[in-house]
Amino acid sequence: MSSRKANRADALVESGFRHLQQGQLEQARHCFEQSLTFAPRHADALHLLGIVALQEGNPVAAAELLQRATAIDPRHPAYQANLAYAYVGLERLPDALAAFERAVRLNPSDPELLLGAGNCRAMLGETAQAEAVFRGLVERHPAYALGWLNLANAVKDQERFEEARDLYVRAIELAPQVPEAYGNLGIALHQLDRFEEAERAYRTCLQLKTDYSPAAVNLAITLNSLRRHDEAAALCRAVIARDPVQKNAWPVLGKAHVGLGQWGEALRCYERSIREFPENPEAFGDLGDTLARVGRMKEAFAAFDRAADVGHVSDHIHLIKAMALFSVGRIAEGAAEYAGRYERLALATKPPGLSLATLLPGDLRGLEIHLLGEQGIGDEIFFLRYAPPLKSRGGRIRYYGNPRILSVLARHPVFEQVLANAGSYGKADHSVVIGDLPHLLNPLEKSAYRPPAALNADEAAKLAANTPFPPVQQVHFPLLPPPFELQPLPDRVTAMTARLERLGPPPYVGLSWRAGTNPQEQRGRVWLLFKDIPQEELAAALRGVKGTLISLQRQPRGGETDRLAELVGSPVHDLSTANEDLEDMLALLAAIDEYVGVSNTNMHLRASVGRAARVLMPWPADWRWMVSGETSPWFPGFRIYRQKPGGSWADALGRLRDDLATSCSIR
Repeated sequence: MSSRKANRADALVESGFRHLQQGQLEQARHCFEQSLTFAPRHADALHLLGIVALQEGNPVAAAELLQRATAIDPRHPAYQANLAYAYVGLERLPDALAAFERAVRLNPSDPELLLGAGNCRAMLGETAQAEAVFRGLVERHPAYALGWLNLANAVKDQERFEEARDLYVRAIELAPQVPEAYGNLGIALHQLDRFEEAERAYRTCLQLKTDYSPAAVNLAITLNSLRRHDEAAALCRAVIARDPVQKNAWPVLGKAHVGLGQWGEALRCYERSIREFPENPEAFGDLGDTLARVGRMKEAFAAFDRAADVGHVSDHIHLIKAMALFSVGRIAEGAAEYAGRYERLALATKPPGLSLATLLPGDLRGLEIHLLGEQGIGDEIFFLRYAPPLKSRGGRIRYYGNPRILSVLARHPVFEQVLANAGSYGKADHSVVIGDLPHLLNPLEKSAYRPPAALNADEAAKLAANTPFPPVQQVHFPLLPPPFELQPLPDRVTAMTARLERLGPPPYVGLSWRAGTNPQEQRGRVWLLFKDIPQEELAAALRGVKGTLISLQRQPRGGETDRLAELVGSPVHDLSTANEDLEDMLALLAAIDEYVGVSNTNMHLRASVGRAARVLMPWPADWRWMVSGETSPWFPGFRIYRQKPGGSWADALGRLRDDLATSCSIR
């Protein structure tokens, strides 16, 4: 090639480079292409023309041009680095990683090349290796903010959120104007349940980058966790209006509507999410959960099946499907799905060396079984009904449970020993989480349920008039173990009986009207059931009941027991302090004649002393009380009084009044 052509080619490359710096891609391309007519192997022209293709979003053309450039000059680090970016655009991540690593070897002092190599490893799922690359980067370049930011991302992806939080703070100290650092800091803080701090981080991110939709959606998630559902909904609607392809906004909006009790709106959000992004299994899971809550069970199970069809079914979907299956009596299927509950997963990862059983042999003779309590005291008592069937296989059972219940359990012959559940356990042949027993004891059982007789036309019309959702009919259930039997101490029963006699004549009617955590006080990703019966309506059902009314309400609010007495028109005696000693409460529940209340630990204790109760069930119901009907197979003899989907207690409390009139005789 003549020197004249070479000079002409170089001049065109210089001119094109100036156009490229000014963002004038068309003019830059023209110059580089003209340069190649004079010098077809001009490596810089090929390289810069590849950069133009990258900026135009054409990684195919970019890769071809950059491959030609690196073939001419394989020792130029910038050529290798930009070839790596082209491979990233083509999703050829192993090739991209190899190109970045060649660039690093050629120019080890350039932090951006190490950054690219580390990010490739992260995108390949090699988070530990990516972390090692980023740690080497920040050791060489401690003032390089993007190094700290990406190191924090790698640590966050390994769920070391506290450490990630500190690394994000370091990155922000070095570069306080990078919005992504605040956005990712918010994610780490949210995972640590530090929701107010997460909110501040997201809001700072959005101040720096007002249209950053991922941060806005994450802020809405945090607002939902803070139970500020109205704000979360407004934020999601703004994101959807601005950025319709932000697929996470619809399900987060749906969760806000669920938090507000706006079930129909929630369903519409999940359905819209599925129409827009049908490949998202979580949207099908959320749809199935909401359909199940409102009683549309056939549709709910179809949605759960679709979640499995379109992708990976998360532990969360397994859990909500389990609760739906339990609630219609499909016990064995629900038990198999129940392994997805958060409490089991958390327990499985904490104690070092703990291996939870996934199968149990039929013959356990001579074997040591560690049975591990989980969730609350009521849940422990509920699932302990499976301890006698476990014992019948011949094993020695050592139970680890809540310290408050150990004295009560220690008297039961099913256990060799009961110990406080302190998070560390001795050696056992099998370690079993108590909530796994329904499945482990009957792994191949099929639910023997059948549909009931159809409602007649009048019954169907009456139900349809009182609920915006199709009615669900009760099913027939497979046999279940009876509630776990607990024996109150005789001297405590004697003392409680004498105490009741001093308060007034029988029958003695125990009462509780609230359980759970108030939604305004709840925080986090798992929203707990809250039950609170309006005192005025409860009082109307109790007014005129013959006998003595006893408050068993745990931690009653100031003055509310007296207020209930005023509304009923007769004394309500406060024995709520018995909740602090389960031996006292067990004896009291054995001694009273009637118990009326919401679902709580005392309901489980009442069943364990072989007595029935009248359960006031807010809508939607906890799965143990089933999706419909006046009975539950888990609580023989109990009668359920259900709130209407629209919120009315009138029918339920009217039936309660009629039933109490029969059992207690209205004065």
